[in-house]
Amino acid sequence: MRHLRPAGILAAGIGAWAACGATARAQGLLPPTGVDTRVGDLRGYFEQAFGQVVPPEAGTHAWNYSASLDVSETYDTGVPISSGGNNQQAHDFITRITPSVGVTGDSARLVGSLFYGPSANIYLYHGNQNNIAQNLNGAATITVIPDFFFVDLRAFAGEQSITGYNGPASTNTVSSSNEALTTSFSISPTLRHSFSTLASAELGYTLSRTAYDANNAVASSTAAQVNQNFTSQQENAILSTGEDFGQFSDSLSANATQSSGTGPQSGAYSYNYSNSVSYAVTRTLFANGSIGHETYYYGGPTPYSISDVTWNIGARWTPNPDSSISVGYGHQQGNSSFNMDATYAATADTRIYARYSQGVGSQSQNLQTAVASTTVNSNGVTVDRTTGQPVVLTNNFFLIQTQNSLFRTSSFSVSGVLLWPRDIFNVSAQYQQSTQLTSGVVGVPASSNSSTGTYATFSWSHDVSDDLHTNALIQYGVNSGSGTGTVNGNQSAQGSFLLNIGMTYSISDTVSTSAQLTYTTEPTGILTATGTTSNTSEARVIAVVSLHKNF
Repeated sequence: MRHLRPAGILAAGIGAWAACGATARAQGLLPPTGVDTRVGDLRGYFEQAFGQVVPPEAGTHAWNYSASLDVSETYDTGVPISSGGNNQQAHDFITRITPSVGVTGDSARLVGSLFYGPSANIYLYHGNQNNIAQNLNGAATITVIPDFFFVDLRAFAGEQSITGYNGPASTNTVSSSNEALTTSFSISPTLRHSFSTLASAELGYTLSRTAYDANNAVASSTAAQVNQNFTSQQENAILSTGEDFGQFSDSLSANATQSSGTGPQSGAYSYNYSNSVSYAVTRTLFANGSIGHETYYYGGPTPYSISDVTWNIGARWTPNPDSSISVGYGHQQGNSSFNMDATYAATADTRIYARYSQGVGSQSQNLQTAVASTTVNSNGVTVDRTTGQPVVLTNNFFLIQTQNSLFRTSSFSVSGVLLWPRDIFNVSAQYQQSTQLTSGVVGVPASSNSSTGTYATFSWSHDVSDDLHTNALIQYGVNSGSGTGTVNGNQSAQGSFLLNIGMTYSISDTVSTSAQLTYTTEPTGILTATGTTSNTSEARVIAVVSLHKNF
């Protein structure tokens, strides 16, 4: 097996970022850094995420197509079901059939990637849990008029656990009664023009649709609280200085949005104006700052508004071509906060990512912001448009905030990867605090759904031979606060532990088989709050065998 170096991590997504423009990076909460671990092919996933699989080069007009089929059988001792209004666990066998297709490449008029892999889940004993889980990720840029008129497209669909406490994708099963379909689609026609090396201008419009759909939930009340959707229109304009200004750069921007939908997005609108400046102190160190004004209005049963001056001061350091560290402190969306976005290559075989952000929005608005700030590289990995670092758009550990409400959310994530010739080590941690600002339900207190969650994950992948690969993952975390509700009678705070081991064997160049075993305390959790309960936590064991075929 040939092992390449991850020197190209920042290159992933840079072309799409240049094409989409800086305005695609919406203000507010950004998605956490990290990867959605796909157990069974951990090395392959990281090689893709870190650019070790060389993408098509711009200008080569190369297009690649892929197709595969996965068939697996799962034995789960703790399938979450509902009986008589109470959540219970049951044993079941689950057959999964997952066809997937992918297309990626570059032509004179179209650059993009699209990956789609729906999964049919068939339960032997609990047929009411049968469903088709969606998995879609795509981004494309159409050049209508070279160097002037572009159209950017973005599409995302995925399933997310409603009650949280679940591990990374493929380490455990989420029944349809505890699952919400998340979708976000957008189209952005944009005009861009450069006035030689003096200045550049951009004028753009974005139409977006984002939704959470929990209609498969057994309890109709759960679906009513989780379901949310909104359509937004955004207009933006940017005027920036060019190369003639040397070490100094200046950017004047204006942005307006109008939304219609459920809860706080009903009749919502915002207006943002700012002027940002940057000065290159040295070749690797940049000082930057901005000042402006913002107006936000959210509708629903309890309207919420912000009208305030915005400002930020910070610095960006690029010690080497694969590293970029941006830090700052500023006032935005009615609150002063620290902000950070960092990628650091300590050596050729290591990457460290860290990010802290804060924003105001509903659950669906936060998802739309996250999708808008990312693209899909040629290997199917979701990456940040600016830094190229891999990010996670949906998270099965944190619960979905219900009641269709407005939140101020703070998110901190850090992850590190070490690559050896036959081993990959990954450590990550994430913290999220959501404070409810308004309630989407009349008569319900605004703080009734606030929550805090923290978890850490360690994974290790080892190549026994060119054909045999093993992996292990361990995760522990805690969700707490009034928004977590109760789990098996336990109040306020719950911890969850997960251990997963697996192996994959390549039968031929196109056929492989895998097996994995998961031990987890989800969904009953480990009692971490003060109090007693008559129910005891029951461990859950999940065994999976699968066959994979590439075409």
